[in-house]
Amino acid sequence: MEQYGDSAGPWHCGALQTCPRCLFANLLTSVLATRGRERLVRRLIRDPSSLNTGQTLRREGEPFQALFMLRSGVLKTFVVSEDGGEQIIDFHFPGELVGLSAMGTGNHLGCTMALSPSAVCVIRASDMDAVCKEYPDVQKRLLQLTSREIARRERMHQLMSGTRAECRLAMALLNIAERLGVIASRGELRFQLPMARVDLAAYLGLTAETTSRQLRRWEERNWIRTRGREFTIRVPPALRALAGRHSAAEAQRQVVNAGCQYMP
Repeated sequence: MEQYGDSAGPWHCGALQTCPRCLFANLLTSVLATRGRERLVRRLIRDPSSLNTGQTLRREGEPFQALFMLRSGVLKTFVVSEDGGEQIIDFHFPGELVGLSAMGTGNHLGCTMALSPSAVCVIRASDMDAVCKEYPDVQKRLLQLTSREIARRERMHQLMSGTRAECRLAMALLNIAERLGVIASRGELRFQLPMARVDLAAYLGLTAETTSRQLRRWEERNWIRTRGREFTIRVPPALRALAGRHSAAEAQRQVVNAGCQYMP
């Protein structure tokens, strides 16, 4: 397991070293001194539980009993509509806390399932309640994280509501790269798509055919390169323009400088 490092050096969750992108570890780092932080981590975080592909972590409507820190793999949270269709609410990547929104409602919204072999650390609600009473700053930070998570999810749905298919897909790919912590190399973003394209399409409210057709158009324009789940965003400014993250004029300038054709 990779080390989480800070000025005090790596520390441990029980018998395991913390993951470098662990959101919970960073939360405690911002609140407590090193010695108190290590003690709380050992008290709160249980050893990882393993999930096989297709295995359910929690079901829709289940009472909130724990937060889950995703160590590895990828999860999806979805609801089933009246006609039996699956609407994906969100994906969860390594380092992220799962179940934050259920802290306020008391019940989980949607079913969360593993899309690949995954490992999660369990943070029991009863343990968390006791710590929050002892350390009010921890509770404050958890509430901030919960609000941020709800706002992020709402913003994504608002941006995707009523927008064109190509805009939704651009937003999703850039969001995935950002949440995976992808760092640009020679101006390109390279990553492994952590979910099947059919799941990505379901999340965006698109058909698999529409998603594949749009990806082919971008490949023809040399904006992206794909090989199975291997993705390279060769011209990020083009996708950012579609996603509304930069002005069209600025995006066009960057694309032209990259030697590619700009075609919004």
